[in-house]
Amino acid sequence: FPCTELQTIDQLWIDASQGRFGFSIQKDIYLQSGGALDGQRPSTEVLQEFNRRVGWYVEINRMVEVIRMQEGFSIEAPVGHLPTSCWHGDNCSPFAWVIHSSLCDCIFPRLEACKTS
Repeated sequence: FPCTELQTIDQLWIDASQGRFGFSIQKDIYLQSGGALDGQRPSTEVLQEFNRRVGWYVEINRMVEVIRMQEGFSIEAPVGHLPTSCWHGDNCSPFAWVIHSSLCDCIFPRLEACKTS
């Protein structure tokens, strides 16, 4: 993913939300949740803590991890709540869990690399 485009998208989120939303905001919360920017898939515990902090949560239902959004698209949503690939009230498919974990093992390390390039 080109740095210029990633940084532009991130900055648009930050500007439009008065600093509450954006990939770099989520990255900071992920690091505070115990995550690392090593390109590896984070542990379930780290993902659960990250999801809790940004207002997402994980339900375990018959061995399938499902994400349900707690908040809608509101400026009052928890810091880092957006962007997301799920709609408010949706039970996202297991593929959404992969997308959310991909934030941690792909997007967040790329943001960090873009800062130094």
